[in-house]
Amino acid sequence: MDCVIEKVILNPQEREAEIRGELRKDGYNFGELLKLEKRYHDYEPLQEIVCCIRRELKEKMGSLPEEKWPLPEFRDHAYSGLALTGLKSPLIPEELQAKAIEKVKHDHLALRKAVESAKKWVYDPVEAPFNPQYQLIGGDTEVSDVDALMVLTGQLFTLTNLTATTGGGIEVRLALTYLKIPIVFVKEGGIALELVGKQEFQSRLSTGTRRVIPFQYRDADKEKDKIADAIHCVTQYPEIGVGRCRVHGNSVIGFENGKPRCLRGILEDSFKEFRYDFAMYMNK
Repeated sequence: MDCVIEKVILNPQEREAEIRGELRKDGYNFGELLKLEKRYHDYEPLQEIVCCIRRELKEKMGSLPEEKWPLPEFRDHAYSGLALTGLKSPLIPEELQAKAIEKVKHDHLALRKAVESAKKWVYDPVEAPFNPQYQLIGGDTEVSDVDALMVLTGQLFTLTNLTATTGGGIEVRLALTYLKIPIVFVKEGGIALELVGKQEFQSRLSTGTRRVIPFQYRDADKEKDKIADAIHCVTQYPEIGVGRCRVHGNSVIGFENGKPRCLRGILEDSFKEFRYDFAMYMNK
């Protein structure tokens, strides 16, 4: 695949400047995270990310009050998302919907373990106490901010997208706005193929969104180690940006000895079994 970067649109320094601008517009900083950590003091992921930021910034910030500290991004942190609110496949009978959700959860857990093998710290919103179907803890802005701040503090964003709709569109767009490495996992044939023998196509609004890296797997349990290797390969670059790829258009790029490389192209060249191309299904 002739995956050449024809133009660098954002180099690493320009990417950082863009992110700082977005943070200013949205009003996100460490002070906002501290408010949430105080409000939900029993929620461990908030405590953990606050500790990580204090270790990272304490000496650099000197006497500047914590509430004015900026929000850093950690290369070895990731957001591993799955939307379960209203998750439903139109191809699966009502009596099998509960089983389908359990299969989605099972695959997501295997995928999350793969991400955990490649990254030091991973946040999974499925474990958060904010599902409105079960408990109404927190206001809408607070719940949204918890999720957003977890996306913002990690460089890698992943979404498990296994049914016709994802419920993760807001998070994908947030990851793109803040110039993350956005990977969307899809299962070949979807969950419906496994349960009722009907191939289900996942949302093209996530897999087809510019700069998203679609990642198709077949068996999350069997491929878990190789998925971890692929994630490590794609996210190994200490500096990233945005460039125009001859094959994939505008894409997330990594810099190797100053040379830009398309991260989606690296995945598809080095791990061909994980390549996703919706066009291959269109004539079936």
